[in-house]
Amino acid sequence: MAVMSTLLPSEEEATLAKLSSRELAAYVETAAASQQVAISDKEGRLHQVEVPVSALRLLVDILTELGDGNTVKLIPVHAEMDHPRSSRYAGDVASYAD
Repeated sequence: MAVMSTLLPSEEEATLAKLSSRELAAYVETAAASQQVAISDKEGRLHQVEVPVSALRLLVDILTELGDGNTVKLIPVHAEMDHPRSSRYAGDVASYAD
């Protein structure tokens, strides 16, 4: 995964993120497994891409946070659970299940 900037979004980026999060959320299908998304290349040609709905929902969440002026950091779950403290956390969770 590429390293992402930890800078706060600019005012223009936050405004655009807020608008695009609302527009995207209005079209995300709740019952579908995937949806077609159109994206334009630098020549302005549209390309259709099939994207999992779960990824689109995540994108809406990311855009919402950026729209609120927050920086977003993605951490894959497997990486989070490989952390040395994860075994202690897993043990704590298991003790609550007893």
